[in-house]
Amino acid sequence: MSVEGERNERREAIFKWNEQAEAFVDRYLKMQDDELAKCFCAEVRKKVRPKLDYLALTDATKQILIAASVPYVTLDELSKQTKIGVFLMQVTEETKLSRLERVSSKIVHVLSLFEEEANDE
Repeated sequence: MSVEGERNERREAIFKWNEQAEAFVDRYLKMQDDELAKCFCAEVRKKVRPKLDYLALTDATKQILIAASVPYVTLDELSKQTKIGVFLMQVTEETKLSRLERVSSKIVHVLSLFEEEANDE
C-alpha cells in the first residue's frame, strides 16, 4: 500500500470550509488572536490521537495546538519521534507533506482543522 493511500485512510477534518470559516481564519491569521484560536481548542482536543505529538507546519497551526495543550513537534525535532500526527489548517496544505519524504513513514494521523466543502455543479 502506498504512503499516499495510507495517508488518505488516516486523514480527518474537524470543520467544513465555507465563507464564515474563511473570514474566521483570515481574522485569526491577520491578528494572531490567541482567544480566537481557543474557539477551536475543544474540537481539536477531541480529535487528536493519544500518545502522538503533532507536527505543525505553520505558525498558525502551532498556535492552535499550543492553545489546545496538544503536544507538537517541529521539523527539526522529528528525528526524535517514531510516530507523529500532522495538524493542518486546511486539507489543501497536505501537498506540503508530499515534499517531506523523510516524514511520510512516521505519519500515523493527519488532522485538518478545515476540509473544503464539495461544490455541487
